[in-house]
Amino acid sequence: MKNILVLLVLIYASSSFAYTESEHEEMVKDFKSAAKLIKYMKPSEVKEFPKLVLTELDKEKCLIPVVPGMSVSTGWAKGKFADKDQTDWAILCSNNGKSKIKVVWGGNNKPCPDSFNLGEDKQYLQTQVNGIEFSRMVATSKPKEIISYLKRWSFTLWS
Repeated sequence: MKNILVLLVLIYASSSFAYTESEHEEMVKDFKSAAKLIKYMKPSEVKEFPKLVLTELDKEKCLIPVVPGMSVSTGWAKGKFADKDQTDWAILCSNNGKSKIKVVWGGNNKPCPDSFNLGEDKQYLQTQVNGIEFSRMVATSKPKEIISYLKRWSFTLWS
């Protein structure tokens, strides 16, 4: 009897969150429209980018997606990623509706590939207070903060 009751509660709970077919179609239409409204900026609009960064981004015809209502600097971050003696940059590089994280190394130390995490910009749309908005960002973090975050969300750091 308990198993049947649990099953009925689960069926009721899942059905109460389900969308009708017309609601689903409307939501898909809204997201397609929102994808066309993602705003981008040209790398040349970012005054703090050094010439090396501009050259690399221009080679790949990058545009930088902008998160509405946030500082435009959510599309890039600079730091000492590889070596304390070089300043490196991580930038969201979008081209033809797909973006990746592009790393421009400020020196000879290049510990990983210079681009990764390619995905369609539309997959980073989320429902927000003001509607559907782009939400992909780049930021720096200290190693202790990353480890704390991973532990909090039960990610395994090493196997």
